[in-house]
Amino acid sequence: YRDAYLIKKAGFDYVRASHYPHSPAFLKACDKLGLFVLDAILGWQYFGDSLFVEHAKTSARELIRRDRNHPCILAWELSINETPMPEDFMQEMNAIRTEEAPGTNTAGWIKDKYDIYIEARQHRKEVDFSVPLIVSEYGDREYYAQNAGFNQNEWSNLLEEERNSRQSRESGEKRMLQQALNIQEAHNDNRSTHAFADGYWSMFDYNRGYADDIEYSGIMDICRLPKFSYFFFQSQRDIDVNNEFAQPMVKIASYWKPGESKYARIYSNCDEVELYLNNFLVGRKMPDVDYSTSNLNHPPFTFDVECTSPGKLKAFGYYKGKRVCSDSIRTPEKARKIKLLANTCGIALKNNDLMLI
Repeated sequence: YRDAYLIKKAGFDYVRASHYPHSPAFLKACDKLGLFVLDAILGWQYFGDSLFVEHAKTSARELIRRDRNHPCILAWELSINETPMPEDFMQEMNAIRTEEAPGTNTAGWIKDKYDIYIEARQHRKEVDFSVPLIVSEYGDREYYAQNAGFNQNEWSNLLEEERNSRQSRESGEKRMLQQALNIQEAHNDNRSTHAFADGYWSMFDYNRGYADDIEYSGIMDICRLPKFSYFFFQSQRDIDVNNEFAQPMVKIASYWKPGESKYARIYSNCDEVELYLNNFLVGRKMPDVDYSTSNLNHPPFTFDVECTSPGKLKAFGYYKGKRVCSDSIRTPEKARKIKLLANTCGIALKNNDLMLI
């Protein structure tokens, strides 16, 4: 439930589940919170013999029978991810859906074989308006492989490892801001298509199992602490004061360290942002306008102010002419104590509960 809550709180209304059946408890939380789910069968980058096929078919039936009464289910991903599949296999998968849950939709990464086409942004050759489209993943792999397009050739001042979206929360302000920019320009590009949803890969950093390192493309770390990218997504939701997940927000994406903080990037769903440095007004701005903001609900705000000495930044968000929210950050000093807070996400702790602090 807490993971679903954090996803909703980050500004999302849709989740593409990973390639295995998720806990019914997660789907129940999505029902309650209002998160659509693309529910997937097992399988990734491998297609086997007749036993494999029979297992996949059984898996599809079991998945649909288990989950078909959850209102959060958007569609069934009855496709072996990133894997060539025989024509008769895809036909059988659609037939299973019709038998087990008539009137619902299938989804897959092979065009024209399922009701919904799911295409990773790095695989996009051209936009086909004849099929319903979900951008299955974006913002990570195309930057890791250095084929995202846009202005990457201008990033000559960045090392290869600094350019991609796989950045730990400990990697520092510059690299976390780069991750957020990658996501911003990719999401902006997705919104130029007719896709009715897109899914950033991924929400949380995670242990991969087949590799001995952590996959760092999450917008929260493995302990569910947010990176700057989390607040970019949160800022894309329009304000609705009656909605817990659509409150006015403003977030300064900086640690304000001398020699490191070259500008102030601020994420907000407000109309204007006002910034103060050590209680002196820096300025009041409208959102940024550039190649990566043309399709965004709420572009970020960038202030040309550099940290040359320790101090404090404070930002105020203005909505319909009124100051409605604020955020502040000061230069870190020498640590004196540690304060632990449990983010229960509205669910009280219970016996044998696992709480990430």
